[in-house]
Amino acid sequence: DELISSLSPKIEKDEYEEFRCEWKSLGCPQLKDVLERHMHGKLDNKAFQIIDVRDDTKDYLGGHILTAINIANNLFRPNLGRIFNEFHNREFIIIHCMYSQQRGIQSANWYKKALEELVNNHCNPSIEKAKYSQQFHSLNDVKVTDAVVENLKSQTVYVLKGGFNGFINKYVNTANHLFEDYNAIYWKTQSLADGGFR
Repeated sequence: DELISSLSPKIEKDEYEEFRCEWKSLGCPQLKDVLERHMHGKLDNKAFQIIDVRDDTKDYLGGHILTAINIANNLFRPNLGRIFNEFHNREFIIIHCMYSQQRGIQSANWYKKALEELVNNHCNPSIEKAKYSQQFHSLNDVKVTDAVVENLKSQTVYVLKGGFNGFINKYVNTANHLFEDYNAIYWKTQSLADGGFR
């Protein structure tokens, strides 16, 4: 019996395959189309969420893209738990900063890594109790359920190519209905001061 047992092929338990996701770039025309469809009732406002990670004391002032909420880059990571709780049911998450070259990309990378960590802690059968890394300690605030995890797994995360600067330069004169709280005087002053909005 021992010999037969040693010769028999060992049946290994299926190894858990780590969940991975990547963010994608979204062009300004594509975001314009999303917003126009939303405004005409063809796209539910729960289908997407725009997160503007510009500094709320400087470059967020003077206006923002329609429907966007502001969570400054320096506050983004500590608020990921709240973000997942509030927006796990969105199909698309669209992140941007002024140019989407640094803060927007950094925030999208945090979102992606935190999402992976949360999903893998919940879905990996060898993990009995979720334990999150120190950098994503706010995940402890997420009300984790199977439904929340499935929603997050199916999300698509985008970074707006060109950021707010690209979007406002392209559409402020022809489609200013795509902006909220737009202040032309503020942007004129900013452009003269540091070349922000041109």
